[in-house]
Amino acid sequence: MHNDRFGLSDDEFWTAPRRTAMAVAQRLWGEGRDVTAIDAPRSVPIDKRTTLPVVVYRAGSYRDLWALSFADRALITAVDLEQNRVFAGPVVNEADVEPPAEPIDPDQAPKGDTTDSAVVDLREVVDLPWQPSTYVVTVILRDMVSNRVRVELGKSASTYHDDEVAKFLAAHKAEATPPHIHPVPGDPLPSYGAIDGSPTIPDQPGINMSADRVVVLEPGARCVLRGAFRLPARSHEIVKPEGLKESTAGPGTTPPPTAVVAITLLATGGDDATATLLRLDVPIWDPIDPANPIVTGYFALDLLSSSLLPHRAQTYFLYAFSGDAMVGPVPAALVSKEMLPSHRQ
Repeated sequence: MHNDRFGLSDDEFWTAPRRTAMAVAQRLWGEGRDVTAIDAPRSVPIDKRTTLPVVVYRAGSYRDLWALSFADRALITAVDLEQNRVFAGPVVNEADVEPPAEPIDPDQAPKGDTTDSAVVDLREVVDLPWQPSTYVVTVILRDMVSNRVRVELGKSASTYHDDEVAKFLAAHKAEATPPHIHPVPGDPLPSYGAIDGSPTIPDQPGINMSADRVVVLEPGARCVLRGAFRLPARSHEIVKPEGLKESTAGPGTTPPPTAVVAITLLATGGDDATATLLRLDVPIWDPIDPANPIVTGYFALDLLSSSLLPHRAQTYFLYAFSGDAMVGPVPAALVSKEMLPSHRQ
């Protein structure tokens, strides 16, 4: 994960974001078919700048780019590494896109390669809090994922630094109460232990995830998402001994957890590119090593009874984020009874 993908200085993201467009296009054409790449400034002085530009390129054949509209489908995500929060929005604002006079037919596309590009104000499209933090930014196009870049928001050297304010904020952060477990454990789902079909816990920090591949939309149907992870617990996610009782949240949480770690799920449809997010606050029972607070755990939930998937027949691509960790796409398809060959009116 590194910036400088497009050879721009930090200032040029505001003054000349497409200066290297031709060189970038030629390099991406050489990397393979239908490639999406992004870059952003390494640091943004929030007292001097009011926007956060992210430059996005997609390179591939005319047919591929015409068949899957970048303007209609691409999503941008930003993970706040300090608060472990996820923001998502469209790469291109619909208001900025003029619909074609006639439908585009990919079969009529000329031969050869081309590029699409956009300069996205991340602050605007995901309503990014304009305060010091560090973000990891990614672009998703259905089941395709760009490279990831890190951006630090902070104050310039000319601003006054008050040590007492810094100490006060650090102490307040250390005393923050961990989130309550969400969604509340159920019988049998949601579950925060290993269940039948749970993936293995990864050997290195990260997330493993699987989902029921094809499910018929009918009464009583379930589409189960299963996950396993090895992740760092942030200081505000670790449960203090005096807060153990307050952190429990229903059946399945005994003994009380030692930490509650945030994992955010994102779903986008193959036909409907709207992004939906669901934050999981997952209980951990591992002993916490203050010097290396890496924890492991599981989660499982029924996507059809959650708010993540609309009950619409299409293929969905599922992603999960927690800090630096990201996994996906994991496909899960919903089909209607009317789509089944044996169905009769």
